[in-house]
Amino acid sequence: QGVAHVPAAEVEAAKAFWVINKMPPHTVEWLDNALGVGRVVDGKVVFRGPLRAWPFDGDEGRFEARFEVAGCDLDYHPDWPQAHDLSAEGAFINASMVIDQASGSLVGNRVVRGSGGIPSMKDPVLELDLGGEGDASNWLQFLKATPVQRSHGDVLFGMSMSGAADVDARIVIPLRKDLGHSSLEGKALLHGVDFSDAKWNLAFAQVRGRADFSDGGFAADR
Repeated sequence: QGVAHVPAAEVEAAKAFWVINKMPPHTVEWLDNALGVGRVVDGKVVFRGPLRAWPFDGDEGRFEARFEVAGCDLDYHPDWPQAHDLSAEGAFINASMVIDQASGSLVGNRVVRGSGGIPSMKDPVLELDLGGEGDASNWLQFLKATPVQRSHGDVLFGMSMSGAADVDARIVIPLRKDLGHSSLEGKALLHGVDFSDAKWNLAFAQVRGRADFSDGGFAADR
């Protein structure tokens, strides 16, 4: 068994430590492109088992690289908005990646809790569960910056909102085209939001309640 402590470093420098001869090239490319400026403030690596058997698909051993990052930019997919000022704890465990205790900024909204990861680096699908708070206008801009805009742009066009809103969302993004399509599902709790839709000449003030959204459409409390 080997244990090593990784000293603090810029994220760009830390990329040199990807196990590139064991990770699929597409996964390495995604990691290189996704992580921008920021720092790895702490890290620890534990390796137990024969190197030739890594990533231990048959439980021959365990590879665990735990890290903590701060002040990072995350450009996780060209079709989705970047996250900024990201702080998170994470780990590479055998052939998977886990993210926890994440917080940061997303289209002007504050992400106060985030978790997820990539269950299999061989067939990489990014799964994120986010909880955030901010202004409904910024959350609307978030939706317009996702693939939801392509499928429901006619609904979002002319729509505006302002006021406090808390959002919980689950995002699933395949990182290889043959692994399917991305998906988004979530809910927004509106705390006195002013809503208008120029298409239908609608305007409502101080809207409170729950609104659900997904790549399949929208629904709201009566």
